[in-house]
Amino acid sequence: MGRKVSDTVLRKSIAAGADALILLEDPAFERLQSRSIAQVLASAIKKIGGYDLILTGRQAGDWDSDRWD
Repeated sequence: MGRKVSDTVLRKSIAAGADALILLEDPAFERLQSRSIAQVLASAIKKIGGYDLILTGRQAGDWDSDRWD
């Protein structure tokens, strides 16, 4: 999620065996706090539906955020 996602990260995910990737981009996402980010991701997952497994990270790589604001 976000405009600063590296192509390298996406390529590594596919190389590791991911069947598909979904990148959420919107200028409105740039200043969201952790709780709002989680809500956006949950909404996107519900909208996509039809998934077997969803993997996420524990911390953000950009600001090292690991808490609910």
